[in-house]
Amino acid sequence: MLYSLFRLVIVFLVCLVIYIIIKKINRKRNIKDAKPTHTKTYRFVLCLGALAFISILGTALYWFPFENLFIDFSSPEDVFKYTANGYIDKVIYGDNSCMIIYSDNDSIYNTMFVAKDNDSYKIVAYPQYSTEHIYSQKYWNADIYTINKTGDTYCFLLLYTHDDNVNISDNLGTEYHCFKVTENSYYFYGYMKGYDENYSVYINS
Repeated sequence: MLYSLFRLVIVFLVCLVIYIIIKKINRKRNIKDAKPTHTKTYRFVLCLGALAFISILGTALYWFPFENLFIDFSSPEDVFKYTANGYIDKVIYGDNSCMIIYSDNDSIYNTMFVAKDNDSYKIVAYPQYSTEHIYSQKYWNADIYTINKTGDTYCFLLLYTHDDNVNISDNLGTEYHCFKVTENSYYFYGYMKGYDENYSVYINS
């Protein structure tokens, strides 16, 4: 996926520049003439500072999709091809965004989000949506995802049951999409309109 590849290239180039700068600083400082203990401390501080900078830069690049500034994706599928691997199982559309359910070689039914911007689509990275854990029981739990920019809200439910005809509903009339993960576990995803603290979910009722 190009999203990660571009960031790896940027981090590599920054590492190369930092290495060249450190070598020049060492030469100007005439480090060979310094005391051995001072030399080791100096090099340790330089390397530690460079490592910290690269770590912060890598995290910032991953969390900030700078491509949104100059790329307009024509569809959620185009965003997926650019940012992820695998194949799409389902696209759930909200008013100004969508949730993509996808699988890859490592796991199944993962989620990612895409924001709508007029007639185009934009990448949504982790800091641009929030997660709220609203239910946690022995046999099921539920999470709410809210896209910060658009306010669209989605729900994910994990349910353990031996009932093959399980049904999920709520007080908002949400349409839930069911995915069977194992023989007795199910994932449910849905776009919610009007979510608030009075939200209630019903299982087989």
